[in-house]
Amino acid sequence: MSTPNPPLDREAKRRLAIIRHVEEVSGNVALTCRYYGISRQAYYIWYRRYQAEGVEGLRTRSKRPTPGTPCRDPRGCCPDRRAQVVARWIILGRHFAGSENSQQNDLRCALISRCSGGKKSRK
Repeated sequence: MSTPNPPLDREAKRRLAIIRHVEEVSGNVALTCRYYGISRQAYYIWYRRYQAEGVEGLRTRSKRPTPGTPCRDPRGCCPDRRAQVVARWIILGRHFAGSENSQQNDLRCALISRCSGGKKSRK
């Protein structure tokens, strides 16, 4: 005995309604997409999934990566990359935190002005 499919979520129902509107009412994808406020690219993605998987293909899918896929985020979800970023921040913090060297202060001011769009701060 197979398990029954849970009812469609709200977004899947909307996608199905848009596809049926094109098929049964207008026959025009561009006008339907304009009416519903979606891009034609989104419509065709949904339509291909609907053709391949049926109504189940219209369900909302998670954007979370599956376990075991390599990390592509350079901001640090990988432990090795995270350790590199933390070490770099520690080095930079020590480098600039109480430096009396004028060369280091000049470099710090240049970095700050570059990050703020080159505008000088008011004094």
